[in-house]
Amino acid sequence: MGDLSALFITCVAADSMEGSIPETVFVMFQMIFAIITPRLIIGAFVERMKFPTVMLFSVLLLLWLILVYAPTVHWLWSGSGWVFNDGTIDVAGGSVVHATAGASALAFAKMLGHRTGFPSKL
Repeated sequence: MGDLSALFITCVAADSMEGSIPETVFVMFQMIFAIITPRLIIGAFVERMKFPTVMLFSVLLLLWLILVYAPTVHWLWSGSGWVFNDGTIDVAGGSVVHATAGASALAFAKMLGHRTGFPSKL
């Protein structure tokens, strides 16, 4: 699962390296995916609830980032991750971003039910 040695980026210095790139660049790269992924989930339920509820739920997605996204990122992208060590290579983020966001969006959409105002059959 990893440890908390880099919690709040306390041990990351300007000259520290993650492989062949500066660790600060690696953190910024990770944050891009962490920002994009919840927005993919919101797209699945944005028309199924009122806007204030969407905004409230967007705040709750921070909890999702910690409980679902962060462990999956570590498992797949860390050299000590168990999925990485099994030989899985996730170069473009498809497993981390699209699999976690897709499964979560599907679960949320299923819980919320059909969209109102749309025909059920075309």
